[in-house]
Amino acid sequence: FKVMTWNVRDLFDEVNDAWQDPVLSSREVDAKLERLARVIRAANPDILALQEVEKKELLARLNAKLSNALPHQVLERTYDPRGINVALMSRFPVVKAQSHVNERVFTPEGQGPYTFSRDCLEVQLDVGGSRTVAVLVNHHISMLEDYADTKREAQANGAKEIANRLRAEHPFLRVIIAGDMNADEGSSTIEIMKDHGNYVDIGLQADERHRWTYVYSGEKQRLDYLLPDSTLASWCPSLSCGVYFIHSADVSAASDHEPVTATFTFP
Repeated sequence: FKVMTWNVRDLFDEVNDAWQDPVLSSREVDAKLERLARVIRAANPDILALQEVEKKELLARLNAKLSNALPHQVLERTYDPRGINVALMSRFPVVKAQSHVNERVFTPEGQGPYTFSRDCLEVQLDVGGSRTVAVLVNHHISMLEDYADTKREAQANGAKEIANRLRAEHPFLRVIIAGDMNADEGSSTIEIMKDHGNYVDIGLQADERHRWTYVYSGEKQRLDYLLPDSTLASWCPSLSCGVYFIHSADVSAASDHEPVTATFTFP
């Protein structure tokens, strides 16, 4: 099965809601959805983790434009002032979905409490063969916010602790921490989530020249990650894994972030 994570940048609808969201015309929303769908159709993921989606209804509209449907969709509304949320779309049925938006999180040194900026959305999926995979969809605090580094480390630690808790409760459950971490490769944020090898940055298998997902002031940065647990990572051997950072004109037309995909093969 193929997993993809993508920050789709400001996927809003036509309704003027209470939060600080842009109000688009129906034509603008449909054009945005078509640009996103073009990239997703080409990548053809089985599991799609998304960031910056306003409402669940937009997921259904996006799904209608896909060749291979992702009919199982999850989005929990959070407290982001602009109304952007994390979400998941899947070919596989949902076993359980759980928001962790109100969970108190701390840095490894105990600084806090903080909360997740959008959510750490837990979605457990039945991927067949009596196997369940939990995806934790994240969108950590921006680098531009005050005290961002400390809060981001707390969010990373919180995501790791949720993942570890799931694995302790369900030893045969496989876990992927996914999303826009707003953190560079090798940063303390990413190292916290890797948890001394318990979770693997499989993006490192890709060529360093292609290992970027965002451009800031002309500089390429890597902000978006797939971090499977070490057992699940072994289902993605380096010679056949297919870890890709997708760079194309279609991607640039659809969002300011590049998607990341990885393919896992059952042992």
